[in-house]
Amino acid sequence: MKVDSRQLRFSEPNMHVFFGYYDVSPLNSDNKLLLSTHLPIDNDQKVMKVGYYRLSDELKEFNEIGQTETWCWQQGCRLRWIDEKNLKVIYNTMINSDYGSIIYDIKKDQVIKKIKKPIYDLNKEGTLGASLNFSRLQRLRPGYGYSNKQDQFINQKNPEEDGLFLVDINENKSNLIVSLDEISKISARESMVGCDHYLNHIFFSPDSKYLFFFHLWSNKLNRDARLFRYEIESKQLKLIVDNTISHYAWKSLDTFLVTEFTNGTLSYNLYNIDGSRISTIGANSLNQDGHPSFSMESNFIISDTYPNYFGYQKLFKYDIESTKLTDIAKFYTNPSFTGEKKCDLHPRLSMDNKFICVDAVDSGKREMVLLDIK
Repeated sequence: MKVDSRQLRFSEPNMHVFFGYYDVSPLNSDNKLLLSTHLPIDNDQKVMKVGYYRLSDELKEFNEIGQTETWCWQQGCRLRWIDEKNLKVIYNTMINSDYGSIIYDIKKDQVIKKIKKPIYDLNKEGTLGASLNFSRLQRLRPGYGYSNKQDQFINQKNPEEDGLFLVDINENKSNLIVSLDEISKISARESMVGCDHYLNHIFFSPDSKYLFFFHLWSNKLNRDARLFRYEIESKQLKLIVDNTISHYAWKSLDTFLVTEFTNGTLSYNLYNIDGSRISTIGANSLNQDGHPSFSMESNFIISDTYPNYFGYQKLFKYDIESTKLTDIAKFYTNPSFTGEKKCDLHPRLSMDNKFICVDAVDSGKREMVLLDIK
């Protein structure tokens, strides 16, 4: 463990210590517990330990709550809080030789439910989940899905029986709500001809009324993506952003941000929930893709950059009102971490805006770093 006045580093001998994607915070609301995963550096067994650190403990020891074989380098096992006030978490794993998920009660130190579907995202109340075909995702976007099972639709470009699934957590049931065949036919582009279609980056709206998701299509040469919205009550599907998009973040209940490419130029664009474009943020300074996060109703975002020519990634804060960009930290990216095993910072902002958690590989292995930005 390395500690300085600004950051707390979580590292274990012969272990990769990391969390996953930037869209979920590992910290609970009072910043007392930090979720984490451990993976042996020699990971031939491919078993990941799931657990947490209690930040009040002087030694910061890892508390294991379970293990999983369903994980990936970019998004982990989708470990997250499902009821952080009562210290309950959910993560993906294999259940009866199929993909599923576990709900674990930290207070009781026991598994309290096994869900028959792997979870990509949850609504705010923890009653609904969204899921997709993780095997297809891994096949078409290595590093983002799971390889425990073969994609059953491997020979189909846009299968009718695969796509976006809605999961009832209480009833432990799921159903297909949008098929890949359906979305592939909406405003179809020439670039889709001969491509495999798939989904990624599913996210609920803060009011739980909508599901947003990326529709992607790819062949051996190209990959592209656009954004759809599904209204849960009316079951209405709408194409929201038809340009190439990369990342997203919620600003408020009805406003979200996407990093968007227009004629090869990257911009951070704000949209209304109905799909109308509001404005561009930081037109003169935010011109590199990154992983942005807002605190709800805040006037700043945090984001990161990909490694530059010298291998350094920046973590920064951008104030929307003053248009001031402030570098918070930079991390060296070991050149051995490329391709599927690349390690983006994936900055995650705590609920009270006081801390940022990133994954870093400047030591030669994955470590979690908690930065104090008060």
